[in-house]
Amino acid sequence: MLDPRMREPMTDWQPFTARAKQWFEDLRNRICAEFEAIEAEAGSEAKFEYLPWKREEAGNDSPGGGVRGLMKGHVF
Repeated sequence: MLDPRMREPMTDWQPFTARAKQWFEDLRNRICAEFEAIEAEAGSEAKFEYLPWKREEAGNDSPGGGVRGLMKGHVF
């Protein structure tokens, strides 16, 4: 992909990936907070438990991973 201001291909995606990661984490947190609020309205004290995980891939030193959220409540 070419930056319109430059004639060379972009090679440093780190600022963009960091921003995207933060945006998705914030979205996840807002969604989970709403689910927890619904649980609270139903009389449940259920909260999400977040567990980090790493993907394994042969020959790839950095295949990625993420965070899994799990909640066991009355509604969800």
